[in-house]
Amino acid sequence: MVWKAYVKSHPKFGRYYSSIERQPSWVTKAAAFAFIFAVVIPIAILVIAAILVATVVFTILALLARAFATLVALFTGQPSSIPQQQNQQQSTYSTDSAPHQTNQSPPHSSSSHTPPRSDSDGRRNVRVIRRD
Repeated sequence: MVWKAYVKSHPKFGRYYSSIERQPSWVTKAAAFAFIFAVVIPIAILVIAAILVATVVFTILALLARAFATLVALFTGQPSSIPQQQNQQQSTYSTDSAPHQTNQSPPHSSSSHTPPRSDSDGRRNVRVIRRD
């Protein structure tokens, strides 16, 4: 360890290093504990508090944005720009008279049916790897 030799022979830090090296091990452990107790724990608590505050603020602002978009949509008569989430079970077990149709075959299907490609199918730059 070259740095030890450099620190020991340094005119300013050499005497500090030698005095630290002469101390009993419990003194070093107590100094390390004091450092952790005084510096590391408060920083960790502040980081956790900042994460919690950021999460709460983000949630509140997201709810306010959604409420504002809903109010704008109500008063202007335009559909909301926020997409509504659909429950998959409701769309699968719907009671509509028309059967549920999709452009893609189920992943467990082993048929070689390829759905027709069009510009409106929502896919761009998709590379399909067929594994038979």
